Amino acid sequence: MLGEICYHEQSFPQAVELFAQALEHGAGDASLVSAIELHLAYASNAAGDFAGAEPHARRALALAEQLGDGPRLAEAIAVSSMVGFLLGRGIDEAEVERALSLEDRQRQTTVELRPSLIAGLLTLYTGQLECACRLLGDLRQRILDRGEDSDLPYVSACLGWAESWRGNLDAAARFAEEALGIVARTGMASMRCAALALGSVPPAFAGDAGTARDRAGEAFALAAETGYGIGAVWAGWSLAVLALSGRDPAAAYAALAPWRRRGAAARCCMRPAATSAPPHWQRAMPAAAQSALSCGSNTREPCSWRGRSSAAAGGDDRPATSAGGPWNFLKRPARGAGPSVPAPNSTAQPRVGQVRDSPGQKSS
Repeated sequence: MLGEICYHEQSFPQAVELFAQALEHGAGDASLVSAIELHLAYASNAAGDFAGAEPHARRALALAEQLGDGPRLAEAIAVSSMVGFLLGRGIDEAEVERALSLEDRQRQTTVELRPSLIAGLLTLYTGQLECACRLLGDLRQRILDRGEDSDLPYVSACLGWAESWRGNLDAAARFAEEALGIVARTGMASMRCAALALGSVPPAFAGDAGTARDRAGEAFALAAETGYGIGAVWAGWSLAVLALSGRDPAAAYAALAPWRRRGAAARCCMRPAATSAPPHWQRAMPAAAQSALSCGSNTREPCSWRGRSSAAAGGDDRPATSAGGPWNFLKRPARGAGPSVPAPNSTAQPRVGQVRDSPGQKSS
């Protein structure tokens, strides 16, 4: 309990220490140890320590399997899937589907551990936007129905990112404002960091540079204060979008420094065959950054979770791009602008199979 309060209100590294102490006291109680390991995996991930999260996720999953607790097992599978993804191993769709089938939607648990949230994020990260919005939108509605306002900011902020990428900028702005309005009343520093970092994405796509930079700047400060490493990654992503729209790939590369650092750290734990960085790290990267992380390109098929996406029915589930405007210059290298940048309307996307590999191309 203290660990959860700590990572929501104060510090992820401190929360990791508290959970580590709790492990010592919980020895012999498999159910308690499984829960603690799950929180350790999440807190380590949020702090940006993807490699450190892996052993905790593995132990939580093994214990949950032994206990036969379906809802706990669903969370352990989902968290383990996210850890593997962030370490460059793609997505095991069968396991994510299993997590969703085992999920107890009425269970009282930390929102970040919910399988439906994690599945929504995985589809967002791989550019399957309609599927992501469906999963996250359903979760948001359940939260509203249950009156669990403290869980709403994270989900709404993620929806803002997804809708931005779809080109639904009005909806994206509303979700971002919803998240920021709630965190302003709660005083939870880590949640405010997430809401600001993710909330900087809609104005970046809308061309509101001042708002995007203000939110990202405050998010960077809170990320440093709370040890929320992934928050710095999100904030940097929105600044890279702004830089690319302003024809400045060098500034975009600099803004993605948190992504590059964590990409290099994660690769030491990848399987030899996994040579690509996680897809959402590549979508806004200039060519030089992609080359540095040995990124390739794959094909993409629609999401299979919770029904077919519009792409499966002949619609378009790709990230939105403008027919004109500032992104057009990305289709060709600008004279004297340094390294070339991939075209935002590239058809290269993650492929779907038993395991989905990275990467896709970023578009606005």
